[in-house]
Amino acid sequence: VSLVSGAIGGVASAVANHPADTLLSYVNKAGAGGDGSTFSRLVNLAREHGIGKLCTVGLLPRVVMVGSLSAIQFGFFDSFLRV
Repeated sequence: VSLVSGAIGGVASAVANHPADTLLSYVNKAGAGGDGSTFSRLVNLAREHGIGKLCTVGLLPRVVMVGSLSAIQFGFFDSFLRV
């Protein structure tokens, strides 16, 4: 139960956070998004790449990584902290 719960929670968090993390990766590249404030650069990058690409590119490896790590953490927690 704990492994499945961890996997489901990890997958949900990976999917929910992926677009913002992808934008953050883009904005940290030199010159990405043009000049201006961080918000205007983020908007420019979102327009340039599109919402579909932000939500899907690299999602599968992220889901596998975060889902498995969360499942392992839940499993360890459940195994070592039994009451």
